[in-house]
Amino acid sequence: MPRFEYKYLAKIDDIDLIREYTLNFSEPDIHMEKDCLPEYTVRSIYFDTSKFDLYNDKVEGLER
Repeated sequence: MPRFEYKYLAKIDDIDLIREYTLNFSEPDIHMEKDCLPEYTVRSIYFDTSKFDLYNDKVEGLER
């Protein structure tokens, strides 16, 4: 299955509206604890060259 990941900047005032809208076609993450807020910190490590070759390939739609 192909993976799609999109990231957006949103105004803090719009978060509740976005969350309500997306619940119509998504499910809460299974890693979210039941007694916490409906969000948690995600930390990612990306490996690339010093010239960001992999990032630039992704932006340009190229595959390696």
